This record gives sequence, structure tokens and C-alpha cells, in this order.
Amino acid sequence: MTKETLLPPKTLDEFHQCIIEQFESMSARLRQVGNFFIQHPDMIALENLVCIASEAEVAPSTLIRFANYFGFKGFSELQQIYHTALKDRMDGYRARIQDNKTTDSPTIHQPKTGYELLNHFSAIKTDMTRHFATHISQEKFEQALNFMEQADTIYINGMRRAYPVAFYIAYALMRADFNIVLLDNPGGLNHNQIKRISSQDLLLAVTYHPHAIETTEYIRTAHKTSAKVISITDHSIHPCSRLIDLSLNVKETQFKGVRSLSGSMHLAHSLIIGLLCK
Repeated sequence: MTKETLLPPKTLDEFHQCIIEQFESMSARLRQVGNFFIQHPDMIALENLVCIASEAEVAPSTLIRFANYFGFKGFSELQQIYHTALKDRMDGYRARIQDNKTTDSPTIHQPKTGYELLNHFSAIKTDMTRHFATHISQEKFEQALNFMEQADTIYINGMRRAYPVAFYIAYALMRADFNIVLLDNPGGLNHNQIKRISSQDLLLAVTYHPHAIETTEYIRTAHKTSAKVISITDHSIHPCSRLIDLSLNVKETQFKGVRSLSGSMHLAHSLIIGLLCK
């Protein structure tokens, strides 16, 4: 797709894929907008042009230019695909978003004790988990299971904050007698491990912004050998997005600057059980 394309994307997934494919050829300002749109689809659907521009830290005219870049006649036409996507995902989504804003607002209730903090944070994570399935389509989830089932060996990597999720998946699948290689850099030998990956294998990369350089290199290596690559990631654009066969995007909760891993662990557990049940 190029700037001169007359027909804009028809679905949200198609549009996000177009952003990823065109990302390197876009100006720095449009890349900033593209990253923001992928990370905040709910806001794009529910807020007006001026509010979105303010949150994205760009001028309203930049959003219009961004829409035109992908063949839309105006911002409203672009925003409509976000409206449609949310409507298809669940009924009454607007009301739930407003409830979440009220629940998360620090002006409504500030936990005063450790136990109140436990209850407050648990409520936020419980709500996120309850609606988790609305953020990952059945098609993507089933495709991930098929890729994992068909792989001769599953290579798994996660650095820093992503490591607990990667380790949990590797541990569970090893116990189930799957061929697993956990790329956790034992003795500095990760590069020796990943160079053995073949077209019959799969790399499962758990990665969040800012994305680890090591994980990026493993994705590139896997792609060169035609191995499948699945990522468990947040809604940011990964430097190797075009090399990833399937991305499972997780929106984690955050409280007082601390990001949870409950969404990623929920997805990891679902993948493990789903794979064992196939």
C-alpha cells in the first residue's frame, strides 16, 4: 500500500497491518501517530479529533494528514473502522470503558492501607481478565495453537519484565514433553542456541516496549531460517513487526506506575491448556 492508494483498509486488523508495513516509510510525526493508534484503539473509537490529537501530542491537522495517507477521505472515515471494531467485539463497550475510568480514577478512592491496595489492584485486574478475550480474536488464538502444535521445537524468549511469562510457558510445556528451548542466556550461549532453529521450528517471543535488543535479534534470526514467529506483546509497534507471523496483543493493567503481568500470564496459561487439549 502506498500513499497514493485510493482504497483504504476496511477493517481494523487490515489498517493496523498497513501501519506496520508502511511504518519505516512514514515521516517521524506520522510514525508517532501510527504507534499511538495501535496502542490506544479504544480512545480512537470513543474520543473526538481534538482530544485524540492532544493525547497523541500532535496537531489535529496531523491526524487528518495521517488519515489521508492511508486513503481515507477524512478522519471521520478512519475513525469509523474503530467504531465498528468495538461494536463487533462487545455490546455496551462504551459503558464499560466509562466504568473502568471511574474505577481507576485516583480521585474516587485512594487505598489507605496495604489491604485496601490489595483489593483495589485485584479489582482492576479481575475486570481486565473478565474481558480479556475481546482483545484477541478466535482466529488468532487458534492459529497460534496450530503453529505451536506443528513446530518440531519451540524456542521461547523473554527478557527482563517478560522473562517470568517466557519461563512459565517453557516450564509447563517441558513438563508436558514438548521439545522446548528456553533462550535465557545460560553461560552467554543464547546465540549458539538460536542458530540451531530451522524452518520446522517456532520462536515464541514475549516482548514489551521498550523491546529488548536480544529478542529483536532472535526474531531476525528465526525469520532468516523461515521459522514461524509468534509474539506476546503490548500494543506498541515492534521494530521487527514485519518479521512476526502472528502477534497476540495484551493490554496490561497499571497502577501507580507499576505494570502487571496478569494479562500475559492469563494468555500464557490459555495457550498451554489449549495446546494440551488439541
